[in-house]
Parts: sequence; structure tokens; C-alpha cells
Amino acid sequence: RKKPYVCSICCKSYTQVGGLNEHNRVHTGEKPYSCKLCGRSFSLKGSLVKHNRNVHTLERPFSCSTCHKSFAHRSNLNVHIRVHTEEKLYSCTLCSKRFISKDGLLCHNRSHTGEKPFSCSSCNERFSNRPTLRNHLLVFHTDGIPFSCSQCDKSYRTKCGLPQHSRLHTGKNLHPCDICNKIFLWKRNLNLHYSVHTKENPYSCNACN
Repeated sequence: RKKPYVCSICCKSYTQVGGLNEHNRVHTGEKPYSCKLCGRSFSLKGSLVKHNRNVHTLERPFSCSTCHKSFAHRSNLNVHIRVHTEEKLYSCTLCSKRFISKDGLLCHNRSHTGEKPFSCSSCNERFSNRPTLRNHLLVFHTDGIPFSCSQCDKSYRTKCGLPQHSRLHTGKNLHPCDICNKIFLWKRNLNLHYSVHTKENPYSCNACN
């Protein structure tokens, strides 16, 4: 597909003039889309939508039909689905290890190069990826546990734990045991729980059985 609209600054090209106009804001610094809750501004409308879901509403409208895990963005769901299909499109040229996402491959490549581009502003410790830095900041440099449930006193250090916990209150996508009615957030935990009723012990020690 032809991309006739080309940025005069960085030569990135687009199929429509609207895409080029939005891209130009990267260079001009224009941010016309403002968050009504915190005032933060964005150059793209899509970035504002992502911001609201990630920071304010914690909305996760895209749900996996296999395990019911939910995501704020469709692109994240598409990557997650590869966990079930075992589709790994991205291969390391140095060790042939394969990954389901391009970001996973980029993070892995740093294990070969030793690159640690993400630095903690408090203690200068460096990390190979942003999620590890984020967890470091929450654990070592954040007072308290910032993500709290509005319906009970449960709190989490990371944002991802709160939406999963909220399912206990909403009743959505839960997995109840049909024998004792105990409820689980994850189907894999329910499957493990069934061994309590069947008396099965599927995991044995190789040394003493």
C-alpha cells in the first residue's frame, strides 16, 4: 500500500494526510488532547484514551476467550493470545530463542548486549526493561501500597493486581469449584484445587517417590 504523505523532518510516511498531521505534533510539541481528570496533555487522541484506561478508569474491555484475562488495549490482547496458540513470531539471531512479542525480543537482546537503558532516579540502579524499573520504584522508593480496592481494604503495589482482584467483587470471569463452591480467579488454580477432592497427587519426587 502506497504511503504518499512523507514527513519533511524524519521522512516517515503515511497513507493519509491525517496521519501525517498527527505525526507532525511529535516535532512541534503540540498536545491538543487534555485529560479532564489530571490535566495531562497528549499529541494523539489514542494516547489520551490509553492514559485514561491505564491511570484513571482501569477499564479493561478486551477479554481473552480462553482464560478470560482482560486487557486495556486490543494490541495487548492480540499478543497475549499467542500464549495459548504458542505462536512465537520473533526470533533471536544470536541464540534462536523465540518470543511472542517484539518487545520481548528487544528485552531479551539486552541479555546479550548487557544494555540497561532504564535508570532509577532515586538510587541510580539500572535495569534492562521498564517494568522491572517500575516494580523497583514501587518496592523500594514508594511509601505504602498505592493501588487500593474501593470495596475492601485490599491493596496492591502494582496496578495489574487490582483489576484481577476486582473480579471477586463483580463476579465476572470467576471459576467456582462445582464440588465445594470455592471460587478462583484463574482456571489453572481451579484445576489444581480439584486434586483436593480426587486425592490425586500428580507431582512426585524423583528421589523418594
